[in-house]
Order: sequence, then C-alpha cells, then structure tokens
Amino acid sequence: MLISSVVLWIGCLLVYLSSPNQKLLKHSLRKNLTYFFSVGCFCVSWYVLLPSYSGVIAFIIIVIQAMVMLPSTVFILSHTKPSLALYLLSGCVFFSSIHILGFTL
Repeated sequence: MLISSVVLWIGCLLVYLSSPNQKLLKHSLRKNLTYFFSVGCFCVSWYVLLPSYSGVIAFIIIVIQAMVMLPSTVFILSHTKPSLALYLLSGCVFFSSIHILGFTL
C-alpha cells in the first residue's frame, strides 16, 4: 500500500508540474505527456490496491487521496520554496505516513 501512495504522489506532482503557474521548475512540462504519465500512475496505484480491496473501493481510495494531494501541493508550495527533490521526498514520506495511519486505525 505504500507503493500505491508514493506512485499516486508522483502522479499528482506531475499534474502540478504541467501547470504554467508551477514554481518548482523554470518551465512547465508538456501537458499531454505529463497527463499521460499521471493517468498511468493513477492506474498503477489502483492496481496495487486491488489485492487488498475491491475495484470500486480502491478507486474511491485513489480519488480521495488525489483530492487531498493536489490542493495540498498548491497550498504548501505557495508558502515555501523547496527544491523539487526535497518536495518529492517530503511528500512521499508525509502521504505514506498518512496512508499507514489511516489503514491501521
């Protein structure tokens, strides 16, 4: 399940990096390519959750996590100026820990 959270975080970060208003890179990435890889990350994340949950429940988990990850990216980066590697690593650790705590309680 940690793999699911990390892959989903990478997919959400790719969506942010394709925005013209992003602040992590000098130039935004191409939307077609990043959206393709983001959807691929979402599908991989869903596929990783399938052995533990039914397809519908896994999809709902993915949607809820993405609904938390995408706005938090915008809110966090509007107040801080980290590097891309630091932000990627901190997001992976933060959302993986939330994922673990949410499924163990």
